[in-house]
Amino acid sequence: MKKINIKLVWKKIRHSFKEMGSDADKDWKIALSIFVVILIASIIFHVDILVGVETQKTGSVKTESATKVEFVNARTLNDVLSQYDRRAKEYQKLQSAPSTLVDPAK
Repeated sequence: MKKINIKLVWKKIRHSFKEMGSDADKDWKIALSIFVVILIASIIFHVDILVGVETQKTGSVKTESATKVEFVNARTLNDVLSQYDRRAKEYQKLQSAPSTLVDPAK
């Protein structure tokens, strides 16, 4: 098997990018090949994710039982509820009272 010379490959790549703009056909081939490589990589990636989710290897949610219990202070709860009741009564009183303001348009 023939050994790949990395320096030679890198030199060819740099040389091909230096010539960009001189030959339209070559530029289109380079752009199209880059697009095709990215498209194929994207399709492979998305298919891998889809298969992983379908087989529940990826994206599965681990559920834990609720072990933490929060107790509510009944006195504080009653205080908050009484405040809301008081506000509701005041609002009802304001709604039912006739307006003492005079409408200047009349």
